[in-house]
Amino acid sequence: MTLLTREVVDYQKTGDGLGRLVDQISKLVYAFPVGRSGFSDEDGAELLLRFLPRITRLINRYRETGQSFESYLAASLRWQIKTLAAERSGERIQLTALRGPGSELRIAEQTRVAPLVTEVREPVTQASYRSRLRCGQGRRLVHLSLKMTERLGEADYRRVAAASGCDPEWLVGCWHKLQDGCSAQRERRRSTQERRDHAWFKIRCLQYRLRLVLETEERDTAIRQLAMWRRRYEHARRVLGRMHDGPSHAEIARVLNIPKGTVDSSVFYGKRELRNESYLRVLASAVSNS
Repeated sequence: MTLLTREVVDYQKTGDGLGRLVDQISKLVYAFPVGRSGFSDEDGAELLLRFLPRITRLINRYRETGQSFESYLAASLRWQIKTLAAERSGERIQLTALRGPGSELRIAEQTRVAPLVTEVREPVTQASYRSRLRCGQGRRLVHLSLKMTERLGEADYRRVAAASGCDPEWLVGCWHKLQDGCSAQRERRRSTQERRDHAWFKIRCLQYRLRLVLETEERDTAIRQLAMWRRRYEHARRVLGRMHDGPSHAEIARVLNIPKGTVDSSVFYGKRELRNESYLRVLASAVSNS
Protein backbone atom coordinates (compact mmCIF):
# COMPACT_ATOMS: atom_id res chain seq x y z
CA MET A 1 0.00 0.00 0.00
CA THR A 2 1.43 3.39 -0.98
CA LEU A 3 1.73 6.23 1.51
CA LEU A 4 -1.02 8.30 -0.15
CA THR A 5 -3.36 5.31 -0.32
CA ARG A 6 -2.79 4.65 3.40
CA GLU A 7 -3.59 8.26 4.23
CA VAL A 8 -6.81 8.14 2.19
CA VAL A 9 -7.90 4.93 3.93
CA ASP A 10 -7.07 6.40 7.36
CA TYR A 11 -9.11 9.52 6.55
CA GLN A 12 -12.10 7.39 5.53
CA LYS A 13 -11.90 5.61 8.89
CA THR A 14 -11.24 8.61 11.16
CA GLY A 15 -12.39 11.67 9.20
CA ASP A 16 -9.16 13.53 10.07
CA GLY A 17 -6.65 15.13 7.71
CA LEU A 18 -8.87 16.08 4.75
CA GLY A 19 -7.14 19.43 4.20
CA ARG A 20 -3.69 17.85 4.08
CA LEU A 21 -4.92 15.21 1.62
CA VAL A 22 -6.52 17.81 -0.67
CA ASP A 23 -3.23 19.78 -0.72
CA GLN A 24 -1.19 16.69 -1.65
CA ILE A 25 -3.62 15.63 -4.38
CA SER A 26 -3.81 19.18 -5.75
CA LYS A 27 -0.05 19.15 -6.31
CA LEU A 28 -0.35 15.83 -8.18
CA VAL A 29 -3.19 17.20 -10.32
CA TYR A 30 -1.23 20.35 -11.21
CA ALA A 31 1.87 18.37 -12.17
CA PHE A 32 -0.01 15.68 -14.13
CA PRO A 33 -0.08 17.38 -17.59
CA VAL A 34 3.10 19.45 -17.17
CA GLY A 35 5.97 18.17 -19.30
CA ARG A 36 3.75 16.32 -21.75
CA SER A 37 3.96 17.38 -25.36
CA GLY A 38 1.34 20.03 -26.09
CA PHE A 39 0.71 21.03 -22.47
CA SER A 40 2.06 23.95 -20.46
CA ASP A 41 2.00 25.18 -16.86
CA GLU A 42 -1.19 27.12 -17.70
CA ASP A 43 -2.83 23.86 -18.75
CA GLY A 44 -1.87 22.33 -15.39
CA ALA A 45 -3.48 25.29 -13.61
CA GLU A 46 -6.64 24.97 -15.71
CA LEU A 47 -6.84 21.25 -15.01
CA LEU A 48 -6.47 21.89 -11.28
CA LEU A 49 -9.26 24.51 -11.33
CA ARG A 50 -11.57 22.04 -13.09
CA PHE A 51 -10.64 19.10 -10.89
CA LEU A 52 -10.48 20.80 -7.47
CA PRO A 53 -14.23 20.45 -6.66
CA ARG A 54 -14.00 16.71 -7.44
CA ILE A 55 -11.08 15.88 -5.15
CA THR A 56 -13.14 15.39 -1.98
CA ARG A 57 -15.67 13.20 -3.80
CA LEU A 58 -12.82 11.17 -5.27
CA ILE A 59 -11.36 10.57 -1.80
CA ASN A 60 -14.71 9.45 -0.41
CA ARG A 61 -15.49 7.15 -3.34
CA TYR A 62 -12.15 5.33 -3.33
CA ARG A 63 -12.31 1.70 -2.21
CA GLU A 64 -9.25 -0.39 -1.48
CA THR A 65 -9.70 -3.29 -3.91
CA GLY A 66 -6.10 -3.88 -4.95
CA GLN A 67 -5.78 -0.64 -6.91
CA SER A 68 -3.76 2.19 -5.38
CA PHE A 69 -5.29 5.62 -4.97
CA GLU A 70 -2.65 7.03 -7.33
CA SER A 71 -3.88 4.73 -10.13
CA TYR A 72 -7.49 5.66 -9.36
CA LEU A 73 -6.58 9.35 -9.50
CA ALA A 74 -4.59 8.94 -12.74
CA ALA A 75 -7.55 7.28 -14.49
CA SER A 76 -9.79 10.23 -13.57
CA LEU A 77 -7.16 12.75 -14.67
CA ARG A 78 -6.69 11.05 -18.04
CA TRP A 79 -10.43 11.43 -18.66
CA GLN A 80 -10.23 15.13 -17.74
CA ILE A 81 -7.29 15.64 -20.11
CA LYS A 82 -9.26 14.02 -22.94
CA THR A 83 -12.12 16.43 -22.27
CA LEU A 84 -9.70 19.36 -22.29
CA ALA A 85 -8.17 18.08 -25.54
CA ALA A 86 -11.57 17.79 -27.21
CA GLU A 87 -12.42 21.36 -26.27
CA ARG A 88 -9.08 22.69 -27.47
CA SER A 89 -9.38 20.82 -30.77
CA GLY A 90 -5.57 20.89 -31.00
CA GLU A 91 -4.00 17.98 -32.82
CA ARG A 92 -0.91 17.76 -30.60
CA ILE A 93 -2.96 17.96 -27.43
CA GLN A 94 -5.42 15.34 -28.71
CA LEU A 95 -2.61 12.90 -29.45
CA THR A 96 -1.00 13.58 -26.09
CA ALA A 97 -4.32 12.92 -24.35
CA LEU A 98 -4.26 9.39 -25.73
CA ARG A 99 -1.06 8.57 -23.86
CA GLY A 100 -1.23 6.80 -20.55
CA PRO A 101 1.46 7.39 -17.91
CA GLY A 102 4.65 5.66 -19.06
CA SER A 103 3.01 4.03 -22.10
CA GLU A 104 3.15 4.55 -25.84
CA LEU A 105 0.37 6.09 -27.90
CA ARG A 106 -2.63 3.75 -28.05
CA ILE A 107 -3.92 4.04 -31.61
CA ALA A 108 -7.08 2.09 -30.78
CA GLU A 109 -8.12 4.87 -28.40
CA GLN A 110 -8.35 7.36 -31.31
CA THR A 111 -11.99 6.40 -31.77
CA ARG A 112 -12.79 8.28 -28.55
CA VAL A 113 -11.41 11.70 -29.54
CA ALA A 114 -12.62 13.79 -32.46
CA PRO A 115 -9.93 14.56 -35.06
CA LEU A 116 -9.33 17.92 -36.68
CA VAL A 117 -11.38 19.07 -39.65
CA THR A 118 -9.45 18.23 -42.81
CA GLU A 119 -10.13 18.31 -46.50
CA VAL A 120 -9.43 14.58 -46.83
CA ARG A 121 -12.33 12.33 -45.80
CA GLU A 122 -11.23 9.64 -43.36
CA PRO A 123 -12.57 6.06 -43.41
CA VAL A 124 -16.04 5.65 -41.94
CA THR A 125 -15.40 5.02 -38.23
CA GLN A 126 -16.29 6.53 -34.89
CA ALA A 127 -13.25 8.78 -35.47
CA SER A 128 -15.05 10.41 -38.41
CA TYR A 129 -16.63 13.00 -36.11
CA ARG A 130 -15.84 16.43 -37.55
CA SER A 131 -17.90 19.40 -36.65
CA ARG A 132 -18.77 22.99 -37.21
CA LEU A 133 -19.90 22.60 -33.64
CA ARG A 134 -17.06 21.84 -31.26
CA CYS A 135 -15.93 18.24 -31.63
CA GLY A 136 -17.38 17.25 -28.26
CA GLN A 137 -20.71 18.87 -29.12
CA GLY A 138 -20.84 17.00 -32.43
CA ARG A 139 -20.20 13.70 -30.67
CA ARG A 140 -22.91 14.39 -28.10
CA LEU A 141 -25.37 15.35 -30.86
CA VAL A 142 -24.77 12.00 -32.57
CA HIS A 143 -25.31 10.04 -29.36
CA LEU A 144 -28.49 11.96 -28.55
CA SER A 145 -29.85 11.38 -32.06
CA LEU A 146 -29.23 7.64 -31.75
CA LYS A 147 -31.31 7.68 -28.55
CA MET A 148 -34.16 8.88 -30.80
CA THR A 149 -33.89 5.90 -33.17
CA GLU A 150 -37.63 5.20 -32.95
CA ARG A 151 -38.62 8.78 -33.80
CA LEU A 152 -36.17 9.96 -36.47
CA GLY A 153 -35.86 8.92 -40.11
CA GLU A 154 -33.01 8.59 -42.59
CA ALA A 155 -33.31 12.21 -43.77
CA ASP A 156 -33.08 13.40 -40.14
CA TYR A 157 -29.89 11.40 -39.58
CA ARG A 158 -28.29 12.78 -42.72
CA ARG A 159 -28.94 16.30 -41.42
CA VAL A 160 -27.47 15.32 -38.04
CA ALA A 161 -24.41 13.90 -39.82
CA ALA A 162 -23.90 17.11 -41.78
CA ALA A 163 -24.30 19.27 -38.66
CA SER A 164 -22.03 17.13 -36.48
CA GLY A 165 -19.45 16.53 -39.19
CA CYS A 166 -19.51 12.71 -39.25
CA ASP A 167 -19.96 10.51 -42.31
CA PRO A 168 -23.70 10.24 -43.18
CA GLU A 169 -23.47 6.67 -44.47
CA TRP A 170 -21.81 5.56 -41.25
CA LEU A 171 -24.49 7.25 -39.11
CA VAL A 172 -27.37 5.84 -41.19
CA GLY A 173 -25.77 2.40 -40.92
CA CYS A 174 -25.64 2.73 -37.12
CA TRP A 175 -29.30 3.77 -37.14
CA HIS A 176 -30.29 0.68 -39.15
CA LYS A 177 -28.39 -1.59 -36.75
CA LEU A 178 -30.16 -0.04 -33.76
CA GLN A 179 -33.53 -0.36 -35.50
CA ASP A 180 -32.93 -4.07 -36.06
CA GLY A 181 -31.94 -4.48 -32.42
CA CYS A 182 -35.07 -2.63 -31.25
CA SER A 183 -37.53 -4.77 -33.23
CA ALA A 184 -38.18 -7.16 -30.32
CA GLN A 185 -38.60 -4.20 -27.98
CA ARG A 186 -41.12 -2.58 -30.33
CA GLU A 187 -43.12 -5.82 -30.45
CA ARG A 188 -43.19 -6.08 -26.65
CA ARG A 189 -44.32 -2.47 -26.38
CA ARG A 190 -47.05 -3.02 -28.95
CA SER A 191 -48.40 -6.16 -27.25
CA THR A 192 -48.30 -4.47 -23.83
CA GLN A 193 -50.19 -1.46 -25.21
CA GLU A 194 -52.82 -3.82 -26.63
CA ARG A 195 -53.25 -5.49 -23.21
CA ARG A 196 -53.52 -2.10 -21.54
CA ASP A 197 -56.12 -0.86 -24.04
CA HIS A 198 -58.11 -4.11 -23.77
CA ALA A 199 -58.13 -3.85 -19.98
CA TRP A 200 -59.27 -0.21 -20.19
CA PHE A 201 -62.15 -1.24 -22.51
CA LYS A 202 -63.24 -4.00 -20.09
CA ILE A 203 -63.16 -1.56 -17.18
CA ARG A 204 -65.41 0.89 -19.02
CA CYS A 205 -67.86 -1.89 -19.97
CA LEU A 206 -68.06 -3.19 -16.39
CA GLN A 207 -68.54 0.31 -14.98
CA TYR A 208 -71.45 0.83 -17.38
CA ARG A 209 -72.86 -2.59 -16.48
CA LEU A 210 -72.75 -1.83 -12.75
CA ARG A 211 -74.95 1.22 -13.31
CA LEU A 212 -77.65 -1.05 -14.76
CA VAL A 213 -77.41 -4.23 -12.65
CA LEU A 214 -79.50 -4.42 -9.49
CA GLU A 215 -79.30 -8.16 -8.58
CA THR A 216 -76.86 -8.71 -5.74
CA GLU A 217 -75.17 -11.86 -7.10
CA GLU A 218 -74.60 -10.45 -10.59
CA ARG A 219 -73.41 -7.17 -9.12
CA ASP A 220 -70.85 -8.91 -6.89
CA THR A 221 -69.51 -10.82 -9.91
CA ALA A 222 -69.15 -7.59 -11.89
CA ILE A 223 -67.30 -5.93 -8.99
CA ARG A 224 -64.80 -8.81 -8.77
CA GLN A 225 -64.23 -8.69 -12.52
CA LEU A 226 -63.80 -4.91 -12.38
CA ALA A 227 -61.10 -5.27 -9.68
CA MET A 228 -59.30 -7.92 -11.76
CA TRP A 229 -59.26 -5.80 -14.92
CA ARG A 230 -58.09 -2.76 -12.97
CA ARG A 231 -55.12 -4.78 -11.68
CA ARG A 232 -54.30 -5.88 -15.22
CA TYR A 233 -54.56 -2.32 -16.47
CA GLU A 234 -52.23 -0.98 -13.75
CA HIS A 235 -49.75 -3.79 -14.36
CA ALA A 236 -49.60 -3.09 -18.10
CA ARG A 237 -49.23 0.63 -17.43
CA ARG A 238 -46.32 0.04 -15.04
CA VAL A 239 -44.60 -2.27 -17.53
CA LEU A 240 -44.92 0.39 -20.25
CA GLY A 241 -43.46 2.98 -17.89
CA ARG A 242 -40.35 0.84 -17.33
CA MET A 243 -39.74 0.18 -21.04
CA HIS A 244 -36.94 2.14 -22.74
CA ASP A 245 -38.03 4.79 -25.23
CA GLY A 246 -35.54 3.83 -27.91
CA PRO A 247 -32.32 1.82 -27.59
CA SER A 248 -30.51 1.56 -24.28
CA HIS A 249 -27.11 3.14 -23.71
CA ALA A 250 -25.55 -0.34 -23.74
CA GLU A 251 -27.00 -1.05 -27.21
CA ILE A 252 -25.72 2.28 -28.57
CA ALA A 253 -22.27 1.61 -27.10
CA ARG A 254 -22.20 -1.85 -28.69
CA VAL A 255 -23.06 -0.48 -32.14
CA LEU A 256 -20.49 2.35 -31.87
CA ASN A 257 -17.88 0.04 -30.29
CA ILE A 258 -17.24 2.42 -27.38
CA PRO A 259 -17.67 2.07 -23.59
CA LYS A 260 -21.17 2.45 -22.19
CA GLY A 261 -19.91 5.14 -19.81
CA THR A 262 -19.00 7.31 -22.79
CA VAL A 263 -22.61 7.16 -24.00
CA ASP A 264 -23.92 7.84 -20.47
CA SER A 265 -21.73 10.93 -20.21
CA SER A 266 -22.53 12.18 -23.72
CA VAL A 267 -26.29 11.87 -23.24
CA PHE A 268 -26.16 13.54 -19.82
CA TYR A 269 -24.11 16.54 -20.97
CA GLY A 270 -25.94 16.67 -24.31
CA LYS A 271 -29.28 17.08 -22.53
CA ARG A 272 -27.78 19.79 -20.36
CA GLU A 273 -26.51 21.61 -23.47
CA LEU A 274 -30.01 21.60 -24.94
CA ARG A 275 -31.09 23.89 -22.09
CA ASN A 276 -28.54 26.50 -23.23
CA GLU A 277 -30.03 29.07 -25.62
CA SER A 278 -26.71 30.01 -27.22
CA TYR A 279 -25.99 26.36 -27.98
CA LEU A 280 -29.46 25.95 -29.49
CA ARG A 281 -28.80 28.89 -31.81
CA VAL A 282 -25.51 27.35 -32.96
CA LEU A 283 -27.20 23.98 -33.43
CA ALA A 284 -30.07 25.51 -35.41
CA SER A 285 -27.59 27.30 -37.65
CA ALA A 286 -25.58 24.10 -38.20
CA VAL A 287 -28.71 22.08 -39.07
CA SER A 288 -30.15 24.76 -41.37
CA ASN A 289 -26.86 25.01 -43.28
CA SER A 290 -26.55 21.23 -43.69
